Formats: sequence, structure tokens, C-alpha cells
Amino acid sequence: MTGDCSSWWVRWLSLVEWWYNTNFHSTTKLTLHEVLYSFPPLIHIPYFSKDSTVELVDEAALTRR
Repeated sequence: MTGDCSSWWVRWLSLVEWWYNTNFHSTTKLTLHEVLYSFPPLIHIPYFSKDSTVELVDEAALTRR
């Protein structure tokens, strides 16, 4: 996921973890999250800098990471 920018892996770690934990496993027919917590995982939508045209929203979203 990081390609030529291997120092950026920390930025992507939470997304990779979410992806792994929300994939269905063939043995259990459930996601790892469902096995552990007994309910489906929440939808995770990553926020990238400048996704919002409103500067205050952009700053707030970036500081809540």
C-alpha cells in the first residue's frame, strides 16, 4: 500500500487493519470483527486532507485521527 513511500505506512495502518478485520473468512462465514464483537463492523470512510472545501471541517477531521 505504500509503494515508493515506505515511510508512510503509519498513515495506512488503521485502514489496513480495518480491511483485514472486515473481510469474510471462509471457515466462519463471518468477519473477524463479528466473531469478536457479535455485531457487524461500522463503515469506515477514511478522510484525506482537502477532501472538504470548508477549511474548518478539513482541520477538524484531520485532528480527530
